[in-house]
Amino acid sequence: VPDGYAATNIYHSLYLPEGHRTDKQYPVLVEYTGNHAPNLGSTGRVKDASLGYATARALGAIWVVMPYLSEDGRVSEIKWWGSETKTMDYCARQLRDICMHYGGDPSALIMIGFSRGAIAVNRLGLNDERAADIWLAFHSHDHFDGQFRWSAPWANNGDYKAYRAEALERAQRYWGRAALVCGEKIDSLANYLWAMQINKLGELRVLSVPVAQIIPPEELFINPANGEKITHTDKWMNYDSPTADQVVQWYKDVIRNKPGTCCIRGTVTGRNGRPMKGILVESGRTGVNYKGIYTHFCVTDSKGVYKLDGLTKGERMVMLKDKSGSELAQWKKVDLQFDTELNFSLGESSSCCSSGLGGSGGKAQ
Repeated sequence: VPDGYAATNIYHSLYLPEGHRTDKQYPVLVEYTGNHAPNLGSTGRVKDASLGYATARALGAIWVVMPYLSEDGRVSEIKWWGSETKTMDYCARQLRDICMHYGGDPSALIMIGFSRGAIAVNRLGLNDERAADIWLAFHSHDHFDGQFRWSAPWANNGDYKAYRAEALERAQRYWGRAALVCGEKIDSLANYLWAMQINKLGELRVLSVPVAQIIPPEELFINPANGEKITHTDKWMNYDSPTADQVVQWYKDVIRNKPGTCCIRGTVTGRNGRPMKGILVESGRTGVNYKGIYTHFCVTDSKGVYKLDGLTKGERMVMLKDKSGSELAQWKKVDLQFDTELNFSLGESSSCCSSGLGGSGGKAQ
C-alpha cells in the first residue's frame, strides 16, 4: 500500500523474481485484471490476477498487478474503469518507484491484461501520449479495445461507430511497437484488427490459445448457474504448453530487440570537462504534462555515461537532475527517429542547445 492510501482499499501486488537484487535491472510486467464475474470465476481483484505470473517467473522479471481507481481515488474498482486518469496517475507513480527502488528496468515496462484488462491495455495504456510513452510493448488476452459493442457510457452508450473511432485513435499510439494479441476465439479478433488496419500500426502478433487443450478439464472453473466449463480465463499461462512457450519467447525477443523504439545515449560532464557521476537523466515527449513523474530515466555512471533505451519515436525532451532531485538548469530537445547521441556539459549557459548530438539520425535543438 503506497503512502497516502492507508485509509483506502487501494493497493497493488508486487512480485520480485527469485534471487532478486536491487543492483540489477529487471523487465516489469504490469497487469490489469478482468471484471468481477462470479459465473466466470473472475473476482476482478488485484490479488487474484494470474496472467503474468508464469511469464514473469520464466523471464526472471518483476510482476506487478495494478488497481483501477474509483472516481474519488479511494476504492479499487472490480468492474470496469472508475477514473481512468487517477488509475494511470497511480500506475505511473508506482512504476517510477518500482524502477527507482526495486530494480525495474524503465526501458522494459510491458502492459498486459485479461478480459477487461485486455481492453485496458489500449484503453488505459494508450489513453493519451503520457500513458502511451511508458510502455515497451503490450500483451492482451481475450478481448480488445473496440472489438465489441458495449452499451455502457464508457463505450459511447452503444454507438459502435464512435467507440471504434476512439479505439482506433488510441491504437495509433502503438507508434510501431510490439503487441501480442491472444485469444481463444481469435478469428473474429484478427478480422477486426485487419479491417481497422490496426495491424499496420505496430508489430502485432496474433496468437490462438486453445485453453480447453491446455487446462485439464477437471481444473476448469464451472459456471454454478449452468454447469458449463469456463475457458475464458487468465490461468492458462500457468500450465506448460507449446502456446505458453511461444508467449515467453515473444517476450524474450521483444525485451532484447525493443522493436519500434530508439535509445538516447551520451555523457554528462562538468565545467572542467570531468565526467559527472550520479546525475539523473529523464525523458518525456514534448508538449505532454507528465506531472513530474517520468518513467524513462537513468543515472550516469562513473564515466558520466547514460543510456535511455526503449524510447518512443518523435520529439522528446531530455532533462537532468542532481542527486537531491533538483532540476539542473539544462534540457535538450530531440526529434528522435534513430538511436541518437546527446551529450551534456553543465558548463553550457543556455537551457536548450545543439552541441551534443552525434550523427545517428536525430535532430537536437
